[in-house]
Amino acid sequence: MFRYLAFIWNPRDGLQNGAARNLRNRAETSLPGFEVDLSENGIHVISRGSAENMHGTRVLPVKTGVVLGYLYRSQKTPEEDTTYRTASLNAEESHCILKSKGRLLISDYWGDYVALLFDDHTPRTVRIIKDPTGDLPCFFTTWQGVFVAFSLLEDCINLDLVRFSVNWDYVAYRVGGGYHDSEHDSLNEVSQVHRGECLQIDIDSANRLTRTLYWIPGPFTDSADAIEDWRVAATNLRATVRAVTHTLASCHSGILLRLSGGLDSSIIASCLADAPTRPIVTAFTSFVPGGNSGELRWAHLAAQRAAIADHIERPIEKAGIRLDGILRTRPFVSAVSLLAYLQSHLIDCRAARSRGHSAVFTGDGGDSTFGSEALSWTVDDYLRCRGLSLGVLPLAANVALCRDRLLWTVLAGALRRWCFGTRMRDFRDTLVGAATLVSKETREAAFKAQSYPHPWFSQLDHVPWSTIWRMGNLLSTPSLYDPFSDPTEVHPLRIAPLYSQPVIELALRIPLYVHFLDGHDRGLARRAFANNIPDEIGRRRWKDRSPGITEEVTLLNRNFIRDTLVGGTLVKAGFLDKGAIETTLRGDSTNDQFFAAEFYTYLDLEMWLRHFDGSQVGRFAA
Repeated sequence: MFRYLAFIWNPRDGLQNGAARNLRNRAETSLPGFEVDLSENGIHVISRGSAENMHGTRVLPVKTGVVLGYLYRSQKTPEEDTTYRTASLNAEESHCILKSKGRLLISDYWGDYVALLFDDHTPRTVRIIKDPTGDLPCFFTTWQGVFVAFSLLEDCINLDLVRFSVNWDYVAYRVGGGYHDSEHDSLNEVSQVHRGECLQIDIDSANRLTRTLYWIPGPFTDSADAIEDWRVAATNLRATVRAVTHTLASCHSGILLRLSGGLDSSIIASCLADAPTRPIVTAFTSFVPGGNSGELRWAHLAAQRAAIADHIERPIEKAGIRLDGILRTRPFVSAVSLLAYLQSHLIDCRAARSRGHSAVFTGDGGDSTFGSEALSWTVDDYLRCRGLSLGVLPLAANVALCRDRLLWTVLAGALRRWCFGTRMRDFRDTLVGAATLVSKETREAAFKAQSYPHPWFSQLDHVPWSTIWRMGNLLSTPSLYDPFSDPTEVHPLRIAPLYSQPVIELALRIPLYVHFLDGHDRGLARRAFANNIPDEIGRRRWKDRSPGITEEVTLLNRNFIRDTLVGGTLVKAGFLDKGAIETTLRGDSTNDQFFAAEFYTYLDLEMWLRHFDGSQVGRFAA
């Protein structure tokens, strides 16, 4: 997989010069396969894996910077579904980007990239810019005055720079808060450049750092820019999703499509069906044998409509899902969802490699992007954009019907939030219900939070839940790498077009009540792609999944879960309630109701902590 490191220092400082020379020597011996992309006075950039997938390295003219990843021009009208052009980054484009201090990258381009821009004037600065929605991460640390930016923690470990230690505030918020925490650094020695952020390093001022958010989701939801005409919204949404999917598919001759038969993956299938570059597409569907859901039926309909002849059908054997596989994880900067990798990502990669495909496309992000996860806040969005009018009553009635709630409950909650604003306490009931194993002290500490722990929202006077629920996995730390596999190996690239910057920005401009067209969950997306997906899938209003799979896997692996958590760091540190864990997983409690996903949040953290708590992280082969 593509990886990079960058060393930045003050060349006028003798000590930093020596430290930088030491780092370059260490990289040559400890990181085989890395190539030098840029080496100027005060900046040294190396990378590996540029020829393996879409990610690569582009050096700007006159060596004024480097773009790591991939980048497309975004200047075309929303109703066009033509493929985006690859950024040329010629002298003229590069000059404009540098003159804008990198802001032009955010406004006029999109992709999955980290850019380092070098200004050699006084005072000399380096700007590191992370795109708003991509998965290529950017972390940084310092060593003997030298600023070190990197994408994968193992590379820093192999350089033998520092002993990394856990930031326990991060752990407390992740355990007690029940949500992603991107505000607190997970490791005391490491910080990240967040999505949409510019980190400016003043080289002549002892590497003084300045953070600026170049991109935040809030302005796209402003009522002044709202697209309220559903016809315009549908046309633009269809064109943008198609254009993005075609663009991302153009880099691959063979693609594995994770096809559940749901609306989102069926939309991506329809876009791949007429991609201009005509890649070979293989569908992949997991299903539960003998289950009461019909994944295969719906997936067959979607594959047939998209003319996908090669369809891999894989039965999910619950008894075969052994959680002790998570013991093989490698060290990451922050905790990742290990069960998701065990159940899908690893399987997808094997299936893709068996066909020689270089990418795995998914419909991930559709629930959040198309407004499904934020459906409960639809009335709030209406009041924010249109104020109190007669249209709010039928809208609230449809939301109540869709969410199986009373009309007055939906309307009263929205009016209260409209009048008095939203706070973290609006999430309190959900937090209590989803944190049954947390100690009393940890839960009470989490209730004291006043702002949502993400830079996009942490400085706001209110908590914009309607926007937060539309961001999906973009709220978490970017994660390009597989926590179970050697990063030197070539892996198919996971691609989710519905999480791309053009789709996200457009979807945010469309109010939730427009996404809720016809009173249906993701109604606008259904209408936009009505002529491209099977009618049966467009009309379906439910998620056809086998219930209880996660609970069954939990009970089958309860001895491992109990031993891991009860004997683990989170219990010893007082974050989890040992008695609650033992009671929930005791042998005679197989019929008890419990929130199974909660266990995996803590298992993810427990496995992550083992790499850092109490001992030096082990050295991994480069």
